[in-house]
Amino acid sequence: MSCALRCGCCRRRRSPILIFFYQAALFGDKLDAMAQQVGGIVEEFLMRLFVMSFLCWFLWKFFARKENNIPEWALFAGNILAAILFAAAHLPAMVTLFGSLDVLILLRCFLLNGAPGFCFGLLSRYNKKSQNGIDNVVRRDYNLTVVSGG
Repeated sequence: MSCALRCGCCRRRRSPILIFFYQAALFGDKLDAMAQQVGGIVEEFLMRLFVMSFLCWFLWKFFARKENNIPEWALFAGNILAAILFAAAHLPAMVTLFGSLDVLILLRCFLLNGAPGFCFGLLSRYNKKSQNGIDNVVRRDYNLTVVSGG
């Protein structure tokens, strides 16, 4: 029998979603911080499984129709476009936080949100040693959210 958390009694990996529910049961008054952590999990599934996959498929079908597999350039371009869309999705929060947008705020938004999004996209694509690429990406995004404080 194994537990949901990695406490040393088992060798199974812990699931970020199970950790969230475990933390919610223990720390019900701090759900705002936990909601930020779940936001990272949901963002990864939306961006990697849906947006990036759709963009790569679209580029493959409309620009490299004759190839049997998705070309590397389509995967790379889909990753870049998904990272840009991910950063652009944070612009309303930047307007709420700072009141207006200027060049420095845009640069901050696209660097602090787009760069990790691009790196996580590379992890999901080039993680060939593991069979569960999206699981590793979600785990790393969850850990980054916990370390950075949201």
